[in-house]
Amino acid sequence: LHNLDAISGFQAVRRQHQTPQQQQQQQQQQQQQQAAGPSSRVVPPPKDEEWQLARRVVAEALQQLPPQAYLPPDLVGYEPDTPQTEQFARLMAELAVDEPGVRALWLYGPGGLGKTTLALRLYNTLRSSFPHAAMMDLEFNLEGSKQDELRSQLKCALEKLRLPTDGSRAELLQRLADFVRHNKVLLLLDNINHDQQLNDLLPSVSSSGSRIIITSRTKELPSSRSYQALARSTQLVHAMPVVLSTAASKALLRSHHGLSEQHLDALGLSQLEGDVLQACGGWPLALQVIGGALFYEDEVCYSAGGAVDEQQPTTQITQQWKVCVRW
Repeated sequence: LHNLDAISGFQAVRRQHQTPQQQQQQQQQQQQQQAAGPSSRVVPPPKDEEWQLARRVVAEALQQLPPQAYLPPDLVGYEPDTPQTEQFARLMAELAVDEPGVRALWLYGPGGLGKTTLALRLYNTLRSSFPHAAMMDLEFNLEGSKQDELRSQLKCALEKLRLPTDGSRAELLQRLADFVRHNKVLLLLDNINHDQQLNDLLPSVSSSGSRIIITSRTKELPSSRSYQALARSTQLVHAMPVVLSTAASKALLRSHHGLSEQHLDALGLSQLEGDVLQACGGWPLALQVIGGALFYEDEVCYSAGGAVDEQQPTTQITQQWKVCVRW
């Protein structure tokens, strides 16, 4: 959709997935066209002014579409009457769009707990109520060797806000800050973990009904002047995503390792699954990683036993105890 030339690429992919009967039928049609002569062939129009206009119309139409973050249609844990759904409803009420002033949500917790998933779900639900919206993934640091990633994220956010994307890093940051200050914006900043990140990206806060969603592994950044401004001039809500229930954890794990309960019982692996569920403690990323490993590997090392430290990164949890099992 972003480029009309992509139609040829789509056609190439379509040919790869055609059945032998479809390929044979297409070859027969091409042979018939060749036998009938050039007059029967469909000649593509030249890339004239009308063609260029069509490209501009498509590009402009795409800009009118609300930017939606991709999420799987069947998120495990967000079924009716689950802790995740109840928390989502509470946070939506906190971010009520019909209230004046600026509201900010600070989702905190260790990596792998589901902060980004919850933030994206809130963002997608709120998006249609705002004239402007943008999101940035800031898993990298603003300093050091990651300037290309920062510039790419800034340009993407500015494009969504229909702002110019040329200029230096400082100019791009200032352009974003000025726009957020004077407009009603839905802004998602994912993985804010340092004072400098927040100070650069959100130097000031508007008073025009904006909603700001921030995810961080840190519960607060009291030394950040931008954090202080958020806490002082907005309704700042702190929340940690709730862990998955046992039933949801089991469903997520099985969706990745691909074995049913009958298969687990037949192979004598029910105890292994129980140990994994206990060790992961309802953390989505740990369940996905270990479930994927059980699906792809012949021999698996997984974490088992012991209490889960809520501040311990998921990667450390999955490596805490190494119990090798022949799968």
